[in-house]
Amino acid sequence: MQANEQMIAMILLSVNVFLPIIILIIIYNCLIRRQVGFKISVIQAIVPVFFGIITLLIAVAISVGFAIAISSYGIISAMFPYTPLLSFFNAFISAGLPEELSKLIMILILFKIFKPKNVHEHVLIGFAVGMGFTFFEEYLYGTVAQMILRFLFFPFHSVLASMMAENIGLAARNRKIGKRGNFGLYLKAFFIPVMVHTIYDAATVYNFALFTSDDILIEVGLIFALVVLIWTIIFLIRRIIRLYRLAPEYSHLLTN
Repeated sequence: MQANEQMIAMILLSVNVFLPIIILIIIYNCLIRRQVGFKISVIQAIVPVFFGIITLLIAVAISVGFAIAISSYGIISAMFPYTPLLSFFNAFISAGLPEELSKLIMILILFKIFKPKNVHEHVLIGFAVGMGFTFFEEYLYGTVAQMILRFLFFPFHSVLASMMAENIGLAARNRKIGKRGNFGLYLKAFFIPVMVHTIYDAATVYNFALFTSDDILIEVGLIFALVVLIWTIIFLIRRIIRLYRLAPEYSHLLTN
């Protein structure tokens, strides 16, 4: 009996780890094939994925640094005495800000290395960084709840990173043609992924319903989680379809 349970657990773990990775690779390959004209090289397609793996290590380091700095000054207890606010604060400091900041840093480094020629190449680099981030994350967190969440929302990091890269690419396109008003694109590139990531984590792993005995807060927290999870699924699907649909158009929007 114990051997059978261990076998089932290994099968579930393998499905949880490898199936999302396989699907992400398929989506990435479809986005590459949708590119019109010049095709990116194999090196340009693969290297950003490995940079994405490194990105997670940077995010962990930034998150730990924030946690040490904040706890040293007692800011958490002083500023956020209520559990719901603390959930958002923890999600922002532990995930939303450090993870998106680390992805932004890595994406900008890759832009310098590969000098993407059009907006779609920007998108592909961002998507690949998110893929690498996801690949490594699959091996770091192992609770059942986290496994289920990652399995259902596996494109999360790739979509947010591609959104970041897309807006930077559109700003680069505007600069090339002499169009002004790029500041808003840069703001969208960073703050929208941070906001989406923070809300998602506040509704899931940092949900205040998990850290209170108040029945009303538990009910509110569960409703909040359900709403955010449904919205996130719709958001991810729409974003992937949008990137696929706009790939030919973005291929013609030259940035270099």
